[in-house]
Amino acid sequence: MVLVTYKRYERNKKEVITVSKLLNQIKKIKIYWISIILFLISLLFQFEQGIILSLFLVLFISFCDSLDNIPKNIVFILFNLMLLFFISGKVIIDGVFGNSFEGFSNEIKYSALTCIYISHISIYSGFYVIKGNNLKVHRFNYENYNYVFKILLIIFGISSISLFCLNLEKLFVSNNGYLDLYTKFSSHLPKILITFSGFFYISFFSLINFPMKIKMKVIICLVFLLNSFFMLFTGQRSHFGINLLILFIILTIQYRKEFINYFTKKNIAIMISLATLVLILFQVVSVVRTG
Repeated sequence: MVLVTYKRYERNKKEVITVSKLLNQIKKIKIYWISIILFLISLLFQFEQGIILSLFLVLFISFCDSLDNIPKNIVFILFNLMLLFFISGKVIIDGVFGNSFEGFSNEIKYSALTCIYISHISIYSGFYVIKGNNLKVHRFNYENYNYVFKILLIIFGISSISLFCLNLEKLFVSNNGYLDLYTKFSSHLPKILITFSGFFYISFFSLINFPMKIKMKVIICLVFLLNSFFMLFTGQRSHFGINLLILFIILTIQYRKEFINYFTKKNIAIMISLATLVLILFQVVSVVRTG
């Protein structure tokens, strides 16, 4: 009798959990469509706060859906966070008071808001579809291509030196004004160095996926970070921030199991402190480059 009762309890418990998950999914789908409808109506009547609210709803369901499994969805979470910090955050805060893209015409303002909304809704839609279909990732056997690893390592070394020289040249130009980098800068380095500098990112992303010793990987990552950090002195904050994010995502994916153990309150506090320091550094660079 007790065994039968226990089995019924377990079956009912599973049914309750299944129903709860189903209700949560229905709520998310409702918010998804409410967001789209609200955006279309707000865009039609050029109601800025309505667009901001629809954007906020997409961000809300994106984070709620991704927090179910943080290690698995870490790339999606970080991508949304960076999009929020670098683009959407200021737009949402200013948009609440109707001041987003202040100083621009309504045509430019609503075009920009539309692009931002489409970016967020597309990212969430893709995430939702992939999550529902449980797509398998086919792994490539890198161990059979040691000669490719050696070639990539040589290209990465040459491209790192080439990019360093190019950034050094940009540093002298940026001393005359940040805008000179985009209006007057023309490199006088040999064309072969300029060409090799363009292989820096390609060689790094190809190289970092190969199996290698930890010491080798640390050296490669440090070279990547040093080149990225040097970009700050030329006023290129976004390049430095994006490179940090990319490196963090790559290492998180490769060491996903270890990442779970490091996701503690202490380490979260350290990450928040480091993020604050980076933001302060970005502000310092912004003040210096604008004079």
